[in-house]
Amino acid sequence: MNQMKKIGCALLSLMLVLICLLGCSSLGEPMMTLGDTEMTANTVSLFLSRYKGVLSMSEPTSLYDFYWDTIVDNQSGKTNNDIHTEYGLSMAKTYLAAAHVFEERGLSLSDATEDAVEAKIDGLIEDKGSKSKLNEELSQYGANVDILREAYLLEEKMEMLMDDLYGEDGSLIGKNEKDDYYTENYRRFRQIFIPLYEFVYETDEKGNTVQKTDENGKYVIRELTETEMASVEERIETIQKTIKDGDYVGFDELVERFDEEPNESSKTYSGGFYLSPDSPYEVAEVKEALFGMNEGEYRTVIPSGGYGIYIVMRYENEESGYAKEENKDFFNTFTVDLKNHLVEEYLERYKAQIDVDTSVAEGVDMKSVGANLYY
Repeated sequence: MNQMKKIGCALLSLMLVLICLLGCSSLGEPMMTLGDTEMTANTVSLFLSRYKGVLSMSEPTSLYDFYWDTIVDNQSGKTNNDIHTEYGLSMAKTYLAAAHVFEERGLSLSDATEDAVEAKIDGLIEDKGSKSKLNEELSQYGANVDILREAYLLEEKMEMLMDDLYGEDGSLIGKNEKDDYYTENYRRFRQIFIPLYEFVYETDEKGNTVQKTDENGKYVIRELTETEMASVEERIETIQKTIKDGDYVGFDELVERFDEEPNESSKTYSGGFYLSPDSPYEVAEVKEALFGMNEGEYRTVIPSGGYGIYIVMRYENEESGYAKEENKDFFNTFTVDLKNHLVEEYLERYKAQIDVDTSVAEGVDMKSVGANLYY
């Protein structure tokens, strides 16, 4: 009799476990809610892990606990973990708000889009060898295959929402909005580069004089002689005596006379260069100086490494410069960036309405998740 009771209890326990497995979502417990739209703690963790991955590329110390425990605001006592978690949660809220508005506007993903997401998941499973192995790897990001699928679908909904609001090519965005974004975010400039080195030349097997390269294919350079250095100083002195704030015509002439950029980019882009805060640019010091300058102002910039000197002048932006053919290389992400900016503004009022279950959110932070560069 006692044995039968034990068997009965065991069967009952097994049934309860099965009911729970069938009834509980593999997406995890809801952490944020907006109307009928939810985002689980696990999905939030995945978004945080992506942010941590990006951050680790520019801030390698973010891979270590001491970075996250470092207090960066003495007044509030906030740590790197506090500040970056707040930012990461804001990004996750943007996707939740987008999913809510997506449903509100009656949008739906096509079968082709959902099939493409499923094919992407299947490809990852195939690469890892099995679903369980992929789940094991995703676990360091607080995720599993179902969470990853959900994140991919949220991204597709965001893209479709932006296209619905602004047009796939930005055609629904007004000119005033484009001009305002352009004026606020882009800086136009020209520069004079004076190298503090000389290339080394040699004679090849055909008897031609060519630039010497090392085993990695990079051009070999040498330091300047005293005579060459004196010539550099003389050129800089001439420029400094001639240059005037706001004299764009005069600076154009100086660029023509003195710029020695090896790729001759000043000739390719004779109207100047454009940079935004997010634009890639190989000389960080020039970019930093540019965004601290007024129109017509010039500065002398010496990058770390001491390989050359840049004399930079900020120019007035051209009217609707983003739309000019000759500037297309500087604005190839303009429409995408503007759409991202506008949708973030559009979704702010929805983000303010999101309810966060603090009991579920406990422990969901940047320090706890792995740095995710792949998912």
